[in-house]
Amino acid sequence: MKKNKVVLLVVMLASLLSNVSLQAQEDIDVEHFVDVVRETVKKDRIIVISESMRFEPHEAAVFWPIYEKYIEEMAVIQNARIDLIKDYFTDLEFETTGETATELTIRAFDLTEQRLKIRRKYYAQISTELDAAQATRFMQIDRVIDSAIDLKIAQAMPAFPTKLTEIMESATY
Repeated sequence: MKKNKVVLLVVMLASLLSNVSLQAQEDIDVEHFVDVVRETVKKDRIIVISESMRFEPHEAAVFWPIYEKYIEEMAVIQNARIDLIKDYFTDLEFETTGETATELTIRAFDLTEQRLKIRRKYYAQISTELDAAQATRFMQIDRVIDSAIDLKIAQAMPAFPTKLTEIMESATY
């Protein structure tokens, strides 16, 4: 039963983010929209993690302060990623050059590497302060949530193939 709740929360989180492409096309305050989505995602992420991890009280007392530091470090990467996406859309209006495309792609690679570095750091810390099984479970949950978010962001990008979206929506896994 709890697994169904977690799946439902991840789906709800992804559906919230599906509005990103629609909202981005309208004349709105982008910063306000990003803040609203970020706050909603933060709350939903905590619910999904809480439901999935099933911490004992002493484990929760150890985990949540570590998690707060993890989220603070990841927020820096998320802010840089939002800036990258804004730059991509700005550049798109002025027709991307090869040099700019390379610079944007290298920035995206760098952000991916930074995310992985932070994940490794906190995997080690959670493994040490709790255990490897809890650390692995958290990283799996966190990665699933981020994958859903990444997919919704990719779908909002102009270069994302419409046919691929149709295939993914009709696929059964």
